[in-house]
Amino acid sequence: MDKTIDSVHEFFPEVEKISDNELRQKVLRTWLEAWKSSDYDRLDQIPFLHDDIVGINNVEHTRAVTIMCIQFADTLKKFNNITMNMDYLIAGAILHDLGKIFEYSENPSKLGSLFTHPISAMYFATKEDLPLEVIHIIETHSLEGELVKRTPEAAIVHYMDFAYAETVLRAKTDTSTGERMKFRVIRTGP
Repeated sequence: MDKTIDSVHEFFPEVEKISDNELRQKVLRTWLEAWKSSDYDRLDQIPFLHDDIVGINNVEHTRAVTIMCIQFADTLKKFNNITMNMDYLIAGAILHDLGKIFEYSENPSKLGSLFTHPISAMYFATKEDLPLEVIHIIETHSLEGELVKRTPEAAIVHYMDFAYAETVLRAKTDTSTGERMKFRVIRTGP
């Protein structure tokens, strides 16, 4: 598969829900530049978890989290009249796990060895001059985000990401033994 903007768009059709065309293009270019810098031929080859214990790829995970974020924000608006910056929310959700392209590589680059996936994703988002609010969502979606106050959009991405991960892991429980699959973080660097 050719590494093009159109290919990235095919993997992440939810990008169309970003109303600001300039932001939409920046999101697509951010994924494209990271992909071009990686050793993956296709974006759907990136695992959701390092050792692929659940058989879900990162594109499936990212799309599910993005849709969950949109639906949750819509629910807040409907029942509580709370509005979000939907463009930032969607952009952050689509980009939140971009760094897994380096962290989970079979042959990790220096970037993937030295930094966690939120940090390498922030690096590429910064290169494309994405708004700081979107970069904040990327930074705080993971456990590193416990150290700062999250914006409402960042809180949504964080909780939807963890709800998805926890639910998938529980659904993959070996019911014959009652033993839950173990989630483990593998660092490839020093």
